[in-house]
Amino acid sequence: MIVRLILLILLAFLGYTAINAIQRFFVGSANRDQDDSDTMVPCAQCATYIPVDSALKRKHAGKIYYFCNKNCLDLYRKQP
Repeated sequence: MIVRLILLILLAFLGYTAINAIQRFFVGSANRDQDDSDTMVPCAQCATYIPVDSALKRKHAGKIYYFCNKNCLDLYRKQP
């Protein structure tokens, strides 16, 4: 009787683990299809992290630089 109970608990645990793994697989693949609007990038001037969709972007020498506000952008432009 005890052995059957232990086997039943073990079977339930394995089923629960398998279901969670399958859910994580499908939810993870759905998240990979979304855009990276929640990605954080550092400001090139003050190194404050900001969301990429709200950052000011400037391209220089083939590289994209991100800025948190116009003041940081202006300070960056003044540097030699």
